[in-house]
Amino acid sequence: MASSPEGKFSLPQIGYTFTSRNSGNRDQAFQQFLDDAQHHVNLNKLANVVWKTTVLADRANPLTGGPSSLQGLLTNSTLDLTQTSESLGEGGSNGYAPTRFDASGLMFGGQAGRLSASSLEASYVQRGAQPDYRVAEAGGGKLTISAPISVMASDGAGRTNVVGALRMSYAQPLLPGRWVVAPSAGIGWLYSSDNLLESGALYSLGVSSLFRLADVGKGHLVLGNSVVYASTFAIPLGNELATPRIANTIYRNGLAYQIPLGGPASGHAGMLRASYAYTCMTGDRGPFSRYHELALNYATGRRQGSTPEGMRLGVVANLGGGYTGGAVSLGYVF
Repeated sequence: MASSPEGKFSLPQIGYTFTSRNSGNRDQAFQQFLDDAQHHVNLNKLANVVWKTTVLADRANPLTGGPSSLQGLLTNSTLDLTQTSESLGEGGSNGYAPTRFDASGLMFGGQAGRLSASSLEASYVQRGAQPDYRVAEAGGGKLTISAPISVMASDGAGRTNVVGALRMSYAQPLLPGRWVVAPSAGIGWLYSSDNLLESGALYSLGVSSLFRLADVGKGHLVLGNSVVYASTFAIPLGNELATPRIANTIYRNGLAYQIPLGGPASGHAGMLRASYAYTCMTGDRGPFSRYHELALNYATGRRQGSTPEGMRLGVVANLGGGYTGGAVSLGYVF
């Protein structure tokens, strides 16, 4: 009955339910719940629930909190529309490719930006290196291993985050020069200087598709789609306490438009590339269930024999889910 002082209290995340009996009023019913919970609720299991809820509410969480997190790094690298694809013939004339070249190489770069999430306002500087190794080719396919490492220092948050990852992908053209599909897997770790409890590890499994749609004016359009499953590792800390397991299935779709600049006469080629990507999460999701990415990149490069070199300058903005961020990046591949 609506006027009954009895109450039913439930914590489904840890399988606990209690119903009060013979209570004179609601205060007595609540006191019965507290007395019973003190004897039957595992406080470490309860702490795990509170910990996970806190992480999901943190829009700037460095492990799973949106575009700038470790999860965002692995998700965005599965479908990175800011980069060209050799499999789609996106190099310049006579084989000149103006940016990552889809070949073995090493990219050094940095990014400076500002983000706003909940009550956090922070400027940050991120620098890193990303070696890419073309391991094998067969039937037009390409196996690539990349190992990005980055350090992000945020003045607003007062912390330094060190991120490392190992990622493997296999790009297989289904229609040469037109359509390429790439399954991928990655694992990464995060060290947070101000709070070891924000440190952790995460893995991802995904597949992406790039389709060269049509030539438009002097440039061409590329359609990109991907799906990624990403999950943190629940790392045991003893006495049934563990870092939270947060799992998401992430869909990412977008378009890129690229215009070639220059030509091979001087051994140099360039391009201007604009891209848009929309990311949607299901699962635990957290605050970043959806966000938009807008980017503009200019790159120039050359080849000496089979060795590519190039410089890239870009701007990117991320919007959505209570998060606003923008950054300028500079990178060099050799």
